[in-house]
Amino acid sequence: MPGLLDGLDVGVIVQGVESEILYANQLALELLGLRRDQVMGVTSFDPSWDVVRPDGTSFPPDERPVARVLQSGVAERDVVLGVRRGTAQRHWLLANAIPNVGADGRIAYVVVTLSDISSERRRMNLLQQVKDELEDTVVERTSQLQSTVADLQQVTRALERSRGAFERVTEAVPGVLYQALRRSDGWVDLPFVSAYLRSLSGIEPTRAMNDPTCVLERIHPEDLPVVRRTLEEATRSGGTWECEVRLRGAAGDWRWVRNRAVPQEVPDGTRWSGVMLDVTEQRSLAEQIRVSQTREAIGAVTAGIAHNFNNALAVLVPNLEECLEAAPEALRAPLHESLQTAFSAAALVKQLMVIARSGVTDRQEPVELVGMIRDVSALCRRIFQGRVAVSESLAETSVRMMGHTASVRQVLLNLCINARDALQGIDGGTVAISLRVDHAHEPPMVAIEVRDDGCGMDEATLRRLGEPFFTTKPPGEGTGLGLATAFATIRSLGGQIRCESKRGEGSSITVLLPVLDFGEERAPVVEAGGPRPESERGRVLIIDDERLVRSALVKALRRRGFEVDEAGDGSEGLARVEAVEGDYQVVLLDLSMPGISGERVLERLKQDHPSLPVVILSGFVEDPAKVAAADAVLNKPLTTRALVATLDRVLGASSSPG
Repeated sequence: MPGLLDGLDVGVIVQGVESEILYANQLALELLGLRRDQVMGVTSFDPSWDVVRPDGTSFPPDERPVARVLQSGVAERDVVLGVRRGTAQRHWLLANAIPNVGADGRIAYVVVTLSDISSERRRMNLLQQVKDELEDTVVERTSQLQSTVADLQQVTRALERSRGAFERVTEAVPGVLYQALRRSDGWVDLPFVSAYLRSLSGIEPTRAMNDPTCVLERIHPEDLPVVRRTLEEATRSGGTWECEVRLRGAAGDWRWVRNRAVPQEVPDGTRWSGVMLDVTEQRSLAEQIRVSQTREAIGAVTAGIAHNFNNALAVLVPNLEECLEAAPEALRAPLHESLQTAFSAAALVKQLMVIARSGVTDRQEPVELVGMIRDVSALCRRIFQGRVAVSESLAETSVRMMGHTASVRQVLLNLCINARDALQGIDGGTVAISLRVDHAHEPPMVAIEVRDDGCGMDEATLRRLGEPFFTTKPPGEGTGLGLATAFATIRSLGGQIRCESKRGEGSSITVLLPVLDFGEERAPVVEAGGPRPESERGRVLIIDDERLVRSALVKALRRRGFEVDEAGDGSEGLARVEAVEGDYQVVLLDLSMPGISGERVLERLKQDHPSLPVVILSGFVEDPAKVAAADAVLNKPLTTRALVATLDRVLGASSSPG
């Protein structure tokens, strides 16, 4: 028995009623990074164990699987824990603890199995190596069980001398152990199969041993050719038989099963000794990791592109404005179109940055949704040009939420345009927009639904909605960014998106967002006084590492009557403020700079010069909390008018008494 347990691709530990370790197989020792003499007799309460939960918090000894089994007498299954003792590396393990009850009704010992789940690529093979120990049949193994248990008893001091003890160990193994005999006449016998077959497929082991075809009938029809092909190849080569197929589970669902078996030639055919593992969750986890890594890679690339593109637009916009002011009438129209194109490009950059930063948006503000939806509906009617009808069903009173008006409007517009595209080739199609308050949630949420009666989507397409750059449109007609941006934006606002669709029956996409308040929209606060006269405009320091951006801002502000200095990085900017302390009325600060970051410069300025206003000028604010001390936050690119208006407001506030 020790040799058989050492051959398992799962760690096995036997612990006594005081939780002391009575036996550990070789793989268990390797997972713990310890020698046999270091673990024998050690209890689960030994302070040298470093065990944590999946979230990284400490796993108290009295809550670990063995302790709970000894307290309750009930098996603990599928417990994930992280162990670090003999090695510096932490091993993440899936533990099962099964009590063995003696004739007196008390727990005699606890069998613990440990499966290494640190890497999705590590095969959870329950038989690590099948060598000479599997040269005999299961019947021969059973006949030798007395001597095998006797050998194991020297280590465990508790295992019963019976086939039942062996079966309990195999039951604790999260996989199906089996031996199959493929006879020379083509028939297949199943001399042995472990009890886990019942949990995996709902088939009783005795039934499978009497009629092996009942297992084959559970395999997905599309995967049967894979089973036959891999078995024939392994038979010809004399190598290991490996395949992954779908098996109808006990609950009626399809489970992915990984099979691995080694052959042994016997007089009446070939005996295959192997294991079947349920790898459904591992495959799902691997797919989640793949998607996550893909999004991270896309985010890194798009963030770099968007950052550089944003700086280029920050130079282009003020220069176009300057040209527009001085241009003759014949050039004003094309220059104005160029300026509008620049802002359209800025909107695309905004989409890229939302995806690259996992949906983080700028500082939030109250957004009135009813009026915004009416505006979007009116815009869609103009865009659709009567080819598609637009209907709306809205609440009678205003509904507000906290967010970013431009981002929420862009989400709704993207959903409406996608709905229109789904109606191509359909006469009399309608895009219906509705808003209602869902009081089933606490606190209430507002539900914005965009519905169309177009072509609809199949399940495969629904699963990929929101994946960056995924589009069903022909090449050149879709970027794949619209829904990706929508999903990221809504998640960042604490909301969610629900999609319902069937091929040929249209689609419904519902956006759920937290409600701020109800009632009439509050009147905007009008600040006293108008813009400051140019003669009263003050001295501005621009801190930005991009020379062309600084140059464009300097020219634009000087034309508006400001006195402007510039600094190429945070260190130079701080030095200039110290050198002319009290002379600067406001600082324009970029966030993304080499050396001292913009956030750190803001912190230093507010610490040393608390009365000096600071205006953040950045392409994207990843964490609004880090710039909460700023007097204003502006997005690149922006018009000179917007910049000057903000500076006038900030300067007016800083000069007000009290």
